Amino acid sequence: MNTMDNCTSVVITGAGCLLPGCDSPAELWQRALEQRCATVPYADDMVRSELITRFGHINTQQSAAALDAVPFKLRRYATAASQWGIKATKDALVSANLELASVDAERVGVFTAQADYCYPAVQSFMTGIRQQYEQGELDIPGLTHEFLNARGMDSFLSIKGLSNNMLAIASLAFGSRGDCGAYVQNASATLAALRSAMISLKRGDSDVALVIFTGSYNEALTLAELFQAQQLTSAGASNEFRPFDQARDGGIAGEGAIAFVLETAARARARSAPVLATIDGISNTTRFERDPSAYRRCTDRLLQSIGLDLDSVDAIVARGLGSKDDDEQEIQQLEHLLVDGQAIPVTCASPITGLVPACPVDLLLALQMLQHQQIPAIANLTRPASTRVPWVYRQPHTKAIARVLSLGRCYSGFHSAVSLSLPSFIG
Repeated sequence: MNTMDNCTSVVITGAGCLLPGCDSPAELWQRALEQRCATVPYADDMVRSELITRFGHINTQQSAAALDAVPFKLRRYATAASQWGIKATKDALVSANLELASVDAERVGVFTAQADYCYPAVQSFMTGIRQQYEQGELDIPGLTHEFLNARGMDSFLSIKGLSNNMLAIASLAFGSRGDCGAYVQNASATLAALRSAMISLKRGDSDVALVIFTGSYNEALTLAELFQAQQLTSAGASNEFRPFDQARDGGIAGEGAIAFVLETAARARARSAPVLATIDGISNTTRFERDPSAYRRCTDRLLQSIGLDLDSVDAIVARGLGSKDDDEQEIQQLEHLLVDGQAIPVTCASPITGLVPACPVDLLLALQMLQHQQIPAIANLTRPASTRVPWVYRQPHTKAIARVLSLGRCYSGFHSAVSLSLPSFIG
């Protein structure tokens, strides 16, 4: 039975983001259409690297706007990533035409996915070391005191280092006392937050669910680990992120935040909300694996749950991690998914912003594809590594799009599928 028209279906009524080079979903869409990547030379006040050459940075203007979005009394407790999340959520609420004051605080759910590797981080300890050197000598007892007793030069490091910092700051900033959940560990956290929000709405535990995704890879040890694992572009390479291209040589890491406002279709209809898309369903593998059938199994399980098959999908957004091994595996999975000859156009969002931990940039692009009825070309793709997958490259593809399948995978072998479709009604 197809349940998409059911009034308990969950819809996205608002979306916001703060991503490299993108202050809004509209800016992400424009960059995707123009194949204009937002990654820039790597720069950090505390870290110098000849190996990490490119990064998807949140710039100083974006950071200032995010800080301004956080209530003053909460700023000292919030990480930079949590600040980005608050800014993205405020923009999502504007997009949804929703004043939270109109909703009972106990009926507002907050669900977060946080992959903030920056607290504690090498950078926080570098601050103390630099101050010691500026005094002319390295005072080891003094430095130890700062790190252990003064919490690494930041008296609120123990708060900022919590895995639920985003949830805590958001709950206080938006006055929510409702259902909640805080998840970490990148891609699996993204799916867990989204799924928990949908369950909360369907069960009637929440009237509105704020889903906030945020994170940063800008931490020296994390970047070093990714580089050593040959996941990132190498120094002296083209400095272009080329997923699925024959010249691919690794990904480019990044940072940022995305936020969605979710409601049931019935509530959205009742308040004439501007519905952006229906979330048909979510599926993921239950174990970490590199099986060529992983995408197929996720997709089959998802579509069967809503009474549809792959022929109902009009476009696919793939992950595109960019390293030779990861791309090779994903290409095999896409070929296995399309083994029956379905010519479903495949695009990818990752070259635009870089790989942003815990943030479903691919899902945000899928949302825009439904709104604009276009499929953007994959940036930097000139010589596809497979001719069996119907890539969209060089030029955008215009076609009728009613349903988009967003496919996800991460370094650990976690795989997922999320389906978004045009709403069956216009609010």
